[in-house]
Amino acid sequence: MAESATAEEIEPTDEQSTEAAPELEKATPPSVHRLGLLAEHNNCFRLNVAASVTPDQCMDEGFWAHIAARLNPGDEIHVMPDTMTWELVLHVIGTGRNYAHVCTKVLYNLAAREEQVKLPAAYQIQYKGTTYKWCVIRDGKMIKQGIETEALAKRAGANHEAAIFR
Repeated sequence: MAESATAEEIEPTDEQSTEAAPELEKATPPSVHRLGLLAEHNNCFRLNVAASVTPDQCMDEGFWAHIAARLNPGDEIHVMPDTMTWELVLHVIGTGRNYAHVCTKVLYNLAAREEQVKLPAAYQIQYKGTTYKWCVIRDGKMIKQGIETEALAKRAGANHEAAIFR
């Protein structure tokens, strides 16, 4: 016959108190007018910034001077650079005529895995904005434009060099 297992009594440690936690005062139930759809009360924005902007610069209240009038407390802003290497999700705390106070909800690092493509010395890879995107430049002349990522632009440069010397 098998013996039955018994539960052991757990002794409270010094950190744990044997006293019961004080009972919290009951909160007044919210009224119906406080409930609403999030989409009707708050906005969610996406802001594309130049590739040179850093997440720390987005936290400055003066950064929002030109668009603060469109923001309201409670709004959410997804900030992403043109290179799409990071995404910053912000919560608007307060706004004024030419400033906004924001706090960080989350910062995502979206950097892609670096490819081990050896780019010849005659080639340069540059980001030229949302129109031209990543460009391959050889001897000061743009040979390819509109490439989505830096890694793909490096590969295009290496392929171009290989095609020249076939």
